Amino acid sequence: VPLPYREIPEARRKAVDRLLKRHPRPVWNKDRSAVDTDWFLAASTRSIDFCRKRMPKFLYEIQVFRVGDAFIVALPGEPFVEGQLAIKTQSPLPCVQVVHMCSHYVGYLPTVEGALRGGHEANGHCTYWAKLAPEALDLVVRNVKEMMRELA
Repeated sequence: VPLPYREIPEARRKAVDRLLKRHPRPVWNKDRSAVDTDWFLAASTRSIDFCRKRMPKFLYEIQVFRVGDAFIVALPGEPFVEGQLAIKTQSPLPCVQVVHMCSHYVGYLPTVEGALRGGHEANGHCTYWAKLAPEALDLVVRNVKEMMRELA
């Protein structure tokens, strides 16, 4: 399923541009044991643009298996639990197991509300591990429900 990347707010984009122009290479802490957090987050934000240039939409692989009267739904990344519960409660079969972190790295898929509220990984830093648009989880859930209907 092709999923859109999140938009990076202009203020964040400008802050990232300034920091990475000043420091195009990693900035280390004093004892060189770790990269500076601000530099790391800026580089992570920039990586979303690199992803978008390589592939305008993120190709998200959904796998749905029917085993008797049960579905196994395999999703990449970490979809917020509200999406997983929507899949379970709207299934045409009585048993659904939703597993995540399957097939490839995606990061977090927050709900639209979670993305707007911010916090945890759905924050204003716009990092690589929260790179998908707020509507991505809804698109995943919709596609899973269609796949389950086809297999029911």
